[in-house]
Parts: sequence; C-alpha cells; structure tokens
Amino acid sequence: MKAAYVLLALIVILSSATAQVQFAVKAGVSPTRQMGTAPLIVNRNDPTSDFLFNGNKVEFSPALGVAIKLNAKHFFFEGEATYYSIRKSYAMQYINGAGPDEMHNMEESCKSIEVPLSAGVTLGRFEIISGFNARYEFGQSSSFSQIEGFNRKMQSAVFGWHSGVGITLGKVSAELRYQQDFANYGQGIFVNDQELLLRNAPSHLRFIVGVWF
Repeated sequence: MKAAYVLLALIVILSSATAQVQFAVKAGVSPTRQMGTAPLIVNRNDPTSDFLFNGNKVEFSPALGVAIKLNAKHFFFEGEATYYSIRKSYAMQYINGAGPDEMHNMEESCKSIEVPLSAGVTLGRFEIISGFNARYEFGQSSSFSQIEGFNRKMQSAVFGWHSGVGITLGKVSAELRYQQDFANYGQGIFVNDQELLLRNAPSHLRFIVGVWF
C-alpha cells in the first residue's frame, strides 16, 4: 500500500499549490459477477460431514459517492468515497451420504464504504485512470452460521486496484472501470478451522456517471 500513500501525498501537495480543484457527485452500476471457481472439499477427513463448496455469483447494489479531483495540465489526481452493498452466493453439497444430496445456496451480504485513490492522464475529452482502493465493510449477515464449526474472521479493510477509461462532456463524465481485490473468494470463512479459500480473486466492472462542480 506504499503506492497509495505516495498518491495521497501528491494529492495533498497539489491541493496546496496551483492545481484546479473540482468536486463531483457520482453514481455507478455493476453487473452480476459469476465467480467461476473450482469446488473445494471441506471436512475431507470426516466422512460424516464432508461437503463440496464452490462460488456462485456476486451481486452489487447501485453505488453512490463523492469525488475530489486535482487537475494539473494533462494529469490529475482523484480521491473518492463510495457507498454500496454486496451479496455473495456460494453453493454447498454434502457428499458420501453426509447430509441431504441437494445443493444448498449459502449467502453473505454486507454494506461497504470504498475509498479509491487514483492518478490519471487527460487526452482531450478522454481520460485514462488507475489507482488503489480500500473497502471497509459493515452490517454483515451470513447464512453460514447454520453450519457446525463455522467461524468468520473479518478483515479491517479489503484492498485492491482499479483501472479505467472515461470521457467528459461539459460537467458530466462517464467512466468504465475494472477493479480487483488483493484477496480471494471465501477468504476469512472457516469451518472447523479450514478456510474456504477459493482460487479466484474478486473483481468486477463498474459504469460510473459523475456531475462535476
């Protein structure tokens, strides 16, 4: 995260210099993301309770936030704060007669405040942006609590990176952004001390519209 601190320092320096400062209100939407992971065998050494665990999909609510941008000739630095909620769906199926044969859907949901810090370049009306983000999650709910031996270890923050392209028309901007976490699906979910860690890193697209002042 050293790069994020350097980026934040640059924003502070430019804000005290001659950079042009702009503020915005932003809204964004993300499509449902299929996890596309390989199944994991849980409780492998206990044939009375072993099951297959796999990722299904991730759904995002519309996002709403604010932003500050510091323009310096053809470059800019931007900080944002965005609120949205996340719902993750997983699949669980007992094997070897350990339980019911049918597939069970397990869900986790939370609300989140995300803080992206970005640097970018302006090419006429177009922009290219990249940076790092930290997401703080709260208001969690989980159906995993019904599984014997379940334990959830929450992270203080989830860090990641993002990159995108955008266009500005007057006071309105539009951006298509891709972002990915420095983490994996299932991270922090434990059953009998086995972490249900799947191999794909969470990622998604977001289409963002902003109005600048």
